[in-house]
Amino acid sequence: MRRMSDADIVILPGDRPCVSGAGAGTRPKTDVDRAQARPKRTRDAGTAKTKRERAPKPAPKSKRRPPRIWLTPVQKIAAIGLLLVALAGGGAVWWHSGAPARLGNDMLALTARAGFKVGRIVVTGRDRTTNAQIVSALGVRVGTPILGIDLAAAQARLQAIPTVALARVERHLPGTVTVALTERQPVAVWQRPDGTFTLIGRLGHAIPGPVSGYGALPLVVGPGAPKATAALLDMLATEPGMAPRVKAAVRVGERRWNLFLYRIKGGLMVELPENGAETAWRRLARLEGDHGLTRRGIAMVDLRLPDRMILRMSDKTKGGAGKSPARAPADGA
Repeated sequence: MRRMSDADIVILPGDRPCVSGAGAGTRPKTDVDRAQARPKRTRDAGTAKTKRERAPKPAPKSKRRPPRIWLTPVQKIAAIGLLLVALAGGGAVWWHSGAPARLGNDMLALTARAGFKVGRIVVTGRDRTTNAQIVSALGVRVGTPILGIDLAAAQARLQAIPTVALARVERHLPGTVTVALTERQPVAVWQRPDGTFTLIGRLGHAIPGPVSGYGALPLVVGPGAPKATAALLDMLATEPGMAPRVKAAVRVGERRWNLFLYRIKGGLMVELPENGAETAWRRLARLEGDHGLTRRGIAMVDLRLPDRMILRMSDKTKGGAGKSPARAPADGA
């Protein structure tokens, strides 16, 4: 094997080292440098596009946002107020046009055709209240849409009937309406100033209708008597043995009572005080139990004074005890 001589080494012009002038100290060019130093290919108008060339991408369109309206707090409140006024005005116009009522009536008519209509009315607790009064207060007829009944309003109208104290109205689908009444119970007969008679309830309500059949109830007479009847009955109930003997009570000056025992005419009249009437009533019960006042021919007992009692014997010639309760003697106290 021969040795390599200088003739065997070929140095290309690009690889020749620069040792003088401007080229001194520069590094040799590499393939990358030579590639970058090549002139860029320009495209003439007639030159065809190469596969590597790509069409430039269009610039993205900018999204335009709507302009923002800046309102002060006062302006916002005013805008909300205007909106509410507009809605209320439109709703009022729609309401007064009658459209809601027509729509509601059409819906109720559909339910009635589907079978939800009044077929019968069942009433319990009726004694003195007439069927005509009940039907008129209910405002319901056979065939009325049962879902359209205003139960609260019907109940209020029923309780406005003088003979009715309480009423309860219920609907039972598909077609039954039930009415439960609690009627006012007469507790006394009131003799009016004109001489006519009317039944009254415990709270003084007049109960229309005939008074026949209520002869066992006490008779109350005089202005203000109906309102004071409840307190009178409570006082009489404190002496159960004496209470049934009271046949009439006359209200004097709207302040106190005169009682008529045993008989309205010819019985015993008892004048009670304005204050302490219950104490005087208990005192009378003791006197009757101990001494039997009626057996002694006593026509009147005056208990208006707490420390004394005034008696008046019966005198048929004077007829003092035989006066009607409506014309009872005036209170002289």
